[in-house]
Parts: sequence; structure tokens; C-alpha cells
Amino acid sequence: MVLLLPNKSLSFAILCLLLVHHVNTGILSFSKITTNCTGGNYIDSSIFSTNLNSLLSTFNSKSSYSNYTYQTSGTVYGLFFYTGDLSQDNCQACIQSAIKNISEKCPSSKQAIIWYDYCELRYFDTNFFGFPDTNGFPMINPYENTSSSRPIEVMSQLVKEAPSQQPVMFSYRGFPPESLYALAQCSSYLTTEGCSCCLTTILANIKACCTMRKGWRYLATSCWIRYEATSFLQNLQGTYIELT
Repeated sequence: MVLLLPNKSLSFAILCLLLVHHVNTGILSFSKITTNCTGGNYIDSSIFSTNLNSLLSTFNSKSSYSNYTYQTSGTVYGLFFYTGDLSQDNCQACIQSAIKNISEKCPSSKQAIIWYDYCELRYFDTNFFGFPDTNGFPMINPYENTSSSRPIEVMSQLVKEAPSQQPVMFSYRGFPPESLYALAQCSSYLTTEGCSCCLTTILANIKACCTMRKGWRYLATSCWIRYEATSFLQNLQGTYIELT
């Protein structure tokens, strides 16, 4: 895969979401897509560093539980969510990999996001909960084209469905005879309206760049859409490049 692209009190916010459509039972080998490190730097001995370490430790210990939220007021806000084909064991494996990589790639950043094929980890020093963030990037299969309008038709339906699928805000389709598999999902901290806005925006971005490709996705901070000709819900990976 080639990429296209201080408070003294311990305080943080956590969201971990386990989607309910389980397919796999084995432990996957997780590959990082990309990392975004922003927001200035912190000092290792600072209160922020202590709070961030506590946040990541809590993620690590809680990732095997389904559908939970934890929030206090404060200086570090965190999010972890993952796609509906993951078992609880794979959820935990993905977050462990994400924590390790985000700590290595963003060792002193106050704001960081890491994307994988099946999960996302994010922490900020400002409260992002409730606000749809469509910043992200498209990815495509660079080797195959298609003239079919069917993928966009299916994805448009998923974009309409996902916001109402509470509490997971996740919808998918698989059509083996057509070699068409697709999903749309939002992080569950969004409202129904925020999810709809996020998915509609990134679908418009895909329509502007990528509909001729037989396989594409858009990874935004708050929502994802993905279409492939092979069943990635069973971990059959597509080949992607990041669009510049």
C-alpha cells in the first residue's frame, strides 16, 4: 500500500465503540495507513504527558469492552473506534498497535491521529466531541477502472442509512456476484445530524475525484466510507494509493 497523502487534575475523555457485525475470529496483522501529528509539543514531565499516558493506558485496558464511553472535564480528549468486522480480540490488538505507533510517530504532539484499515486512534488537547471533522484524504485502487455507477448508488444508500443506525452509526453491503463491498460509518460521538453531514461531505469529495476507480475510500477524522471489489470485511485487502 502506497499513501496518497495544563491542568493539574488527571482529566481526559474516552470513547470506544465496538460495532456489532463480527466476522473474524483470528488475530489480524494490522498495518498503519498514515499518522497526523499537530497542535504543538508537550514536555515529557508535564501534566499533559501524565494525563496522556493515563488516557492511552485506559484505552488499552478498556478496548475489549463493547459500547462504552467515559468522560471527565480536562486537558486531554481521546477517541478510539474500529470497524464492524473486528472481534473483541482484534479490537484490542488494533488499539495496542495504534498506541505503540502513535507514541513513536508523535512522541511530543498535543494533537495526533493514526488511521489503520480497521481502526482509528485520536487524542487532542481541545474538546472535539460533538463536532464533525471532515478533514481527511481519499485513497484509490490505481490499477483498475470502472464505468459502473453502481458503487456510488450503493454508497449513497449507506450514507443515508448509517446515521440512523444507533448507537453504532455503521452500515454496509456486500454483493459477491457484482464484486461490490462497501461500508459507511461515523464515530459515535457525533449526533445523527453530524454523522449525516460528515458522510455527505466525504461522499461529495469522492464523487469529485475517484468514481472511475474500481476501489476507493475516504478517511476523515470523524467518519469513513469504503468501497472495494473484494470483501475487506473478511480482511481481503485492496491496493490503494493516496491522492495528492
